[in-house]
Amino acid sequence: MGWGVSVFTLVFTVSAYIGAFSTPFSGRLIDRVGVRIPVTIGIAIFALGLFGLSRIHSTGFVFWASAVCIGIGAALAGPVAHVRVVSSWWDTNRALALGLVVAVAPALSQSLVAPVTRWLIDAFGWRTAYEMLAAAVLVVGCTSALFFLKVRSADAATDSPAAATPSPAVLEGVPAKRAYRSRTFWTLTVAECLATSSLIGTQAHLVHWFTGRGVNGGTATYLVSLMAVAGMVGVLFSGSLTDRIRSHRVAAVLYTLPAISLALLLAAGSTLWMLGVGVVLMGCALTAVTLLLPYLVTRYFGLRASAEIFGISLACSMLSIGTGPTLIGIGFDTSGGYTLPISLAVAATTLSALLMFSLKPYTYAVVKPAPRDARRTHTVPAVTDTRLSGQEATP
Repeated sequence: MGWGVSVFTLVFTVSAYIGAFSTPFSGRLIDRVGVRIPVTIGIAIFALGLFGLSRIHSTGFVFWASAVCIGIGAALAGPVAHVRVVSSWWDTNRALALGLVVAVAPALSQSLVAPVTRWLIDAFGWRTAYEMLAAAVLVVGCTSALFFLKVRSADAATDSPAAATPSPAVLEGVPAKRAYRSRTFWTLTVAECLATSSLIGTQAHLVHWFTGRGVNGGTATYLVSLMAVAGMVGVLFSGSLTDRIRSHRVAAVLYTLPAISLALLLAAGSTLWMLGVGVVLMGCALTAVTLLLPYLVTRYFGLRASAEIFGISLACSMLSIGTGPTLIGIGFDTSGGYTLPISLAVAATTLSALLMFSLKPYTYAVVKPAPRDARRTHTVPAVTDTRLSGQEATP
């Protein structure tokens, strides 16, 4: 159609911002009606957006409507819903399970979908490729959501009529409004925004930064790909460590990884082994902070309104991620190099770690399972969470 790359990618930029602003509302909806219907609707809307991309001929109504549909669909069927499902089923191994779902699964799916999409475009053209992708998302996604997706316990009445009796750990939690008024919520959110914006912002400039220091382009690209592999390993490490040592201090220690990795890259110059260690730590740091945010939300605020609370934090994180690369780029243009902007990123991630160390112990810690005989006869009465009444929403 004669468009520049920036015009076509504008669809995904707009959809990302639409998704960020829609995420809190999708979380609120999921907390109230369960995940099955919102996710199914979200997948259908997302598929409609993909189909709309196959129909565009100009930057008119269909162009912008497709972007809006993709953003809203991603908000309804994205991380907020998946975190709600995973958190309801896993308690003792929740961090690892969340890491596999919110960090590893998207990375693996991208590695599979990207070459398939390229093949479809080469074989049938980009319009037909988008039509086929929309059909696959609609059929596979909606079928999976309707027949296999369900939330345990608190949402059982909505998602599974035959579900077991809810457990107290799942029923407990604070209302979203009370969470928003707490220092803990804003500490978590600000720490997440500082860490992810610094890491993603730096990641977007890594190849340019490395080649400017004398590293050849092929080696720089290899180092960036090494970071992706390290991220998957980092999920296993940080998730298992968080589940095994059930202390808020573990999360704080993991939040030091962004500052350590960026500082190491800053000091490395063109020394390859230091650059290699730096990108490995950076990959581990990125996946660690990604899985820790939803995990910490459930540990400090419970599951009662976890989707809405996580939705607000995630929206703030998405907006900060969008600004990170731009800010580092501005720093480069202003100072003529990356030393100043990356140094500021180190300072931001250091502040992020200090904020995490200021948090108090978990409010909703792991609940030890009851003995098998006790579970057969145990009946759970209505639970009223009074631990936080008359005081701040969380420690």
